[in-house]
Amino acid sequence: MQLSKTLPQFTDAPTLLLVVGWQHGKIFHALNGFVEQVGEILIPKHVYSDNEGHFETRTKGAGGTIRSGVAQEPKKEHIRKEFLRRFMETVGEFVAEHKVAKIYLFSPPRGLQGLESSLPSEIRGLTQSFYSGNYTHTAPDDLVGIIQKEKPKPVDLMSEEAKKILDRGAR
Repeated sequence: MQLSKTLPQFTDAPTLLLVVGWQHGKIFHALNGFVEQVGEILIPKHVYSDNEGHFETRTKGAGGTIRSGVAQEPKKEHIRKEFLRRFMETVGEFVAEHKVAKIYLFSPPRGLQGLESSLPSEIRGLTQSFYSGNYTHTAPDDLVGIIQKEKPKPVDLMSEEAKKILDRGAR
């Protein structure tokens, strides 16, 4: 899709727009006035028939294990980890192939929880800014408009220890 002339054209470097939800993510590539979707990951919610699902196990006391019946709810953490693994794998492959210079991240605050730790260091270093909100169903030109209009929240994906080390090196 060609971008309007009033929007940023991304002529300086290949740019990725990463739109991340809880189980749904899209990857957009922007360069020279065009933006196109290059990837989408969706992990559907599991629908169980009858008594399928995950067993819940917990231990009590000295080595005693208690198993409860079948839990009808899928384990949300398992689904989230699977989604993040697939999403970051796809992003990593695209970054390696196309020499991406900048990344803009769109995610609800809740979705950022596991995302920070799953970002590989090379992708973490390219991240320019973070936009808070649910943008998974937003058109790519609207995302570029958000980059132009809204003041981004500073991306702080470094640990405190890494900041201290960099701080010492700057003196």
